[in-house]
This record gives sequence, structure tokens and C-alpha cells, in this order.
Amino acid sequence: MTRYILIKLLRSFLTLWIVVTAVFFVLRASGDPLYSVFSLGTPEATLDVFRVKWGIDKSIFEQYLIYVRDIFKGDFGTSFFDGREAWDIVMERIPKTLLLGGVTFSVSVVAGVIFGAIAALALFGTGAS
Repeated sequence: MTRYILIKLLRSFLTLWIVVTAVFFVLRASGDPLYSVFSLGTPEATLDVFRVKWGIDKSIFEQYLIYVRDIFKGDFGTSFFDGREAWDIVMERIPKTLLLGGVTFSVSVVAGVIFGAIAALALFGTGAS
């Protein structure tokens, strides 16, 4: 039983690491995040200041190590767009996300039962043979 739990924990950790790594590289693959925040005419000196401030002046490997370290510390970073903590932004959106998920689940269950009953009646008939 202990071995089973350890294997499950190891797989969970591996999955979490893969997701964190994928998110990091997908976000970096889109290019320099400064160009999504600032206009193209922004002076390079200004962009350099923000690269240093946000830590994107370092190599990809250094950025990745800092990213993983901060996640383990519970620091999910700061939004490039409004300067707020990412965790606060996520937490303020959780209630509406749960409401949307709950409504979607409810509609899916009701529709599934209705369409399932219709399919069963169509397949097996009314049983009056």
C-alpha cells in the first residue's frame, strides 16, 4: 500500500512538473512579453528597464529556474498588464469560473439524460410489440 501511494505521488509530481514546464515554454514561445504590453514605438531603453525589472533579461534556463523556484515558494508572479499579483487575479475569478462550470455541468447532465432516453426509446422502441 505504501509503495502504491509513493508511485501515485511521484506520478502526480511528474505531471505537475510537466505542466509547469509546458506553461513556461508556451508563454516564452509567444515572444517578448514586453511587445504585448508596450507599443512598437516604445524606446529600447524603457524596454530594457522593464526586462531587468521583470527578470526577462536573463537566459531562458535562468528564467525557468527562477520560475520553478518561485512556484515552490508560492509566488506566482505579477501580472504584466496591471501589476497585481497573479494569485489575487486568479482567486477573484474563481467564483465566476465555478458558477460557469456548475451551470455547464448541469445543462450537460440534463441534456444527456434527455437525449439518452430518446436514443433508448428509438433503439428499443416502446416495448409494445
